[in-house]
Amino acid sequence: MLYSFIRNIKTKIQDMKTISNLCLGAEKYANQYNEEKPGAEHFMLASLDLKDESVRNVFARLGVNPDEINQAIIKQHTEALAGIGIEQEAIIAQTILSEKIKPSVKLYDTKPSGQFVMQKIYQNNKSRGTRLMGVHVIEAILSMEYGIAIRALQAMNIDLIALQKSVETECNYM
Repeated sequence: MLYSFIRNIKTKIQDMKTISNLCLGAEKYANQYNEEKPGAEHFMLASLDLKDESVRNVFARLGVNPDEINQAIIKQHTEALAGIGIEQEAIIAQTILSEKIKPSVKLYDTKPSGQFVMQKIYQNNKSRGTRLMGVHVIEAILSMEYGIAIRALQAMNIDLIALQKSVETECNYM
């Protein structure tokens, strides 16, 4: 009983570190895109940087280079803005000329898609009772119908059903 209690505390501490790394990483990527708040796409990129390597394992099973996800996200951002009449040159000029967004001193805040990801991984892990890993971010994103993150995966011609199965396989290894 004591061993189980200690193991649960260790898991909670590890999960807090993982959440911290995800949030800091997502903010870093949002900043690179000159955005104030991170969205699901930024959490997806941050999950690739986690030490557990679970996200990289998921994509490796499908023969997908996870380092190409960043370019797919940039393309989705560019296409979305072009769809409302903002050309890529203006985006690049704005990024170069603008100051980098400074981290907020307020409570942690994300775009709605980022909130969805964080809530979903919390709900899933609470019922699952396992430690939090990067693969859980991809699991949450796959439950989304819309957004840049899911469109970027589709634009890379990733079979989302095969990706879901790869996620499940990785979750079973934990």
